[in-house]
Amino acid sequence: MAGNRSGASSDLAGSGSAPASAVSLLRFGLGAVLALTARFVSFGIEVRYLPALDYSTVAALVAGLVFGRQGVVGAVGASLVAMVLRNGELPDPRFPLADLLVGLIAFELYRRLPRVGRAFPNLRSWGALLLSAVVGGLASASLVAWAMGPRDLGAAIGAWWATVITSTILLAPPAILGLLAIPTVSRARAPIPAEVDAGQLRWLRRGEGHPGVRYYVAAVGPWVLAVAVCAAMVDPGRLSAGTYWISLIYAIPVLWAANEYGLRGGLLVASMVGLSLLVRRPFEADHVAASHEAWMSLQAGALIFAVIAALWGGARESEVRLRSQLAEVNRRLRRELKRTIQALQSAIAAKDAYTEGHLRRVSTYALEVGRSLGVSGRDLELLELASLLHDVGKIGIPERILMKPGVLDGDEVRRMQDHPEIGARILEDVDGLAEAAPLVRYHQERWDGARGGEYPGYPHGLVGEAIPLGARIIAVVDAYDAMTSDRPYRPAKPSSAAIAELRRESGHQFDPAVVEVFVGVLEQRPWRDDSRM
Repeated sequence: MAGNRSGASSDLAGSGSAPASAVSLLRFGLGAVLALTARFVSFGIEVRYLPALDYSTVAALVAGLVFGRQGVVGAVGASLVAMVLRNGELPDPRFPLADLLVGLIAFELYRRLPRVGRAFPNLRSWGALLLSAVVGGLASASLVAWAMGPRDLGAAIGAWWATVITSTILLAPPAILGLLAIPTVSRARAPIPAEVDAGQLRWLRRGEGHPGVRYYVAAVGPWVLAVAVCAAMVDPGRLSAGTYWISLIYAIPVLWAANEYGLRGGLLVASMVGLSLLVRRPFEADHVAASHEAWMSLQAGALIFAVIAALWGGARESEVRLRSQLAEVNRRLRRELKRTIQALQSAIAAKDAYTEGHLRRVSTYALEVGRSLGVSGRDLELLELASLLHDVGKIGIPERILMKPGVLDGDEVRRMQDHPEIGARILEDVDGLAEAAPLVRYHQERWDGARGGEYPGYPHGLVGEAIPLGARIIAVVDAYDAMTSDRPYRPAKPSSAAIAELRRESGHQFDPAVVEVFVGVLEQRPWRDDSRM
């Protein structure tokens, strides 16, 4: 169902390959079959079980939503014929007219209201059904009460109005979803929208492709039957004795179904629970006043469960949909962030060809050490980002300094020492990378805080654990990879010599705990010098 107008008016023949007259006749016939089925069910149930459910009105409403105007006419006509055959005479014309009004009102509301669907793809669609019952029920109740001519016309209208609303809310959802589960009907109509597109509800996780109503009913059907049987075993007679708290037990299967199967699952189970309540009517036939009060109480209870199912199921599906949308947004942001990182790495490589492979190796080492030290979650992600971009500040360093084959002079050293601060400022201006900026800023600090000597700490002279753990990790693995790589001013050292240097500087330039963990990582997973990443 697309937009707001195809929900109840699309051609039964789908693409329009069949003649319009044949399609209209088919709609009429299907509506008639639906009404005759409803009449058969109502005739077969003794009055003392479900005396206030109006099957003919619900049949007209369902026919309007599923088969269109012709379906409504067919349903009302079939109901009229059934009444004549049963009673031997024509009924008051106001009775079939009442059903006709309900069906047409439902059809027009679903056709004109925006973003509604007959298969209840959202809470708004169930609200449209309730509105159809309220508006159509009032018109129907007025005609029926007028035809019956009671003394208290207002009370009669109210009672019949409540009957139509209860019948619609309890019977229409399973009838509509059941009809749409029939392949011929389902394929003939416009596609059913599935606003919930995340695999977090059971009925969506179990299938592949489009979560159609047919598969949905098949998945939920056994549970609905089980819930109906269990609900019928609970004695609602205690309700009339004043222990209304016992009704809370009926909310359990309703809430469970709404939470696990969404709006439609909740509506189906709420219908079964409501019908079970009405079947177990807690009053005797000879107590008229008590019967009326108890019946109205049970009607109200059944409607409350339907409202609970609709609200809870709708909220559950909205939650799943929002999670799906957030997950998709997160995936897109991660893709964009990856592209940003790649662009920054390309910029670094353009300035210093050595840096590209160096960044990949430092990131691999850093992640291994971080995991061994218990770093996880967002902190591990930030460590990966910072290790990949710890030298991004070299973009602001002249190439003559980066590529100088000899030892740097004093001014050149000071310029080179600016790269952590430059890199941190670059990352601070990029969404998704700003949190990694401190790790880049402090990755050249010394554990002992010394700012002089052959390998001074910079830029701020932080000491010990004042240096972020991620920065301490990067400092160790960065130094190791630098020592074991060829540089313009010196050849690479063997791994054993680099490890020995790390141990000598442990507790001075480097965090001792990080050094020991990194050495252990190298011993457990050695990277050969001739196949470095």
